[in-house]
Amino acid sequence: MTKTINESEKLAALCAKSADAIKAENISILKVGELTTVADYFVICTGNSTPQLRAISDEVIERVKRTIGKRASVLSGDAQSGWMAMDYGSVIVHVFSKETRDKYQLEALWSDAPRIEALKVLEEKTKKKRKSS
Repeated sequence: MTKTINESEKLAALCAKSADAIKAENISILKVGELTTVADYFVICTGNSTPQLRAISDEVIERVKRTIGKRASVLSGDAQSGWMAMDYGSVIVHVFSKETRDKYQLEALWSDAPRIEALKVLEEKTKKKRKSS
């Protein structure tokens, strides 16, 4: 990947925080960089309705663009399909409906990847930032 792991981790945390702002559920980050060249991290989350899937995706796209000026190189899927993906190169964000997430089971497919609980990552980053201030 072109970004350092630190930059990729920050981007993954930003994407997770963005999804959390729209009340996405079961947010997780998989550190897949040692297993594939596709990305360093996958951010995976669940929405409870078609409008919520759209809102989560829109929030991630807007907040990443506003915060770091980056646009997804690929946007795929749609809310009606139950799976939307945003490819930021080093980070791929997957927004699923519960049924679609259960069907594809990305966490099981990438079970060798360390799983980072997104909210723990966000809390740690916030604590570190407060200590350094």
